[in-house]
Amino acid sequence: MMHYNKPALESYGAIIAGVALGLMAYRSKSVLGCWLLHWAVAVAMYAVVLFGGR
Repeated sequence: MMHYNKPALESYGAIIAGVALGLMAYRSKSVLGCWLLHWAVAVAMYAVVLFGGR
């Protein structure tokens, strides 16, 4: 639901990523890898926003 009020392209990407992460969790029987991947992407996005213009 965090992606609800975002631009359409980001919302579609969130749907695709959600399905991919869901399949990853289903196949591995663990959410740890999905959580780590989602965390790494979020940290990278924040880093680009905070430090990308410098």
